[in-house]
Amino acid sequence: MTLPFADKPEDSRVYTDLKTLDLSQLSQDEFNTLRQSMESQGVNGLEDEYRRLILLQMAGNNFPSGPLAQSKIVTKRITSTGVVETVFRPAVGEVWRILGLSGVVSNRSGTVRTQIYLSDGTTDMDIVLFDAASSNLRPMSDADYPDTAIFLTNDTYFAIENTGSGGGTYDYVEWYLNVIRVR
Repeated sequence: MTLPFADKPEDSRVYTDLKTLDLSQLSQDEFNTLRQSMESQGVNGLEDEYRRLILLQMAGNNFPSGPLAQSKIVTKRITSTGVVETVFRPAVGEVWRILGLSGVVSNRSGTVRTQIYLSDGTTDMDIVLFDAASSNLRPMSDADYPDTAIFLTNDTYFAIENTGSGGGTYDYVEWYLNVIRVR
């Protein structure tokens, strides 16, 4: 049965673009790309096309709900000192949650100061600032680290600045950021 008062399926942009594809093999990103192209081209009957897209997502068991089965550990080697560096910036439309963070300091002498930020490219908002006289950095166990979920998007992403504190030096800090995609 077609959608009430909607254009015929053969006139549908959604059905035309997807008719030769296996729905179970389409990723959420591919559905998002189709949706974005429909919005940018101002397809007539856009509401009906959205309904069709949702129905196809459900039929292909590709409906975006709950955490996605995608997680990863992002590795970032920072050799600079006193420079805010992006560690992880999700793609447009993605939302990721931080699960863990650790760092290993190479050839450390003295204290390493780490400042962790959420950044939008213009403003860097402090999450935590801590000093460590150890080669193994565990900022999430610091008493000042926020006891709340931190979500990252393309607009608000994760950045770190390392410096030697009180004459401390190092060659580099290797950071490991564990994240899970939630949208």
